[in-house]
Amino acid sequence: GPVVICVDEPNSRELAENVNKENLTTVGSVNADWVYKIIETSRGGIKATIQRKDLPDTKIELAVPGEHNIKNAIWAY
Repeated sequence: GPVVICVDEPNSRELAENVNKENLTTVGSVNADWVYKIIETSRGGIKATIQRKDLPDTKIELAVPGEHNIKNAIWAY
């Protein structure tokens, strides 16, 4: 089945190198299928741009703080 791995962490990058690439989707701040760039953070939320090679950039704004929530939003997308 499909595998989604956040490649921001060294152990995850290593794991991504050893799985079937046919079913692999990577998420990260650089060098990934889905790349996010944090625009603004505050106690009340976070704003980011999400980029994928074959799609237009998407800006998202979440009413919860934390970079991990941006990653979760990408995975849910």
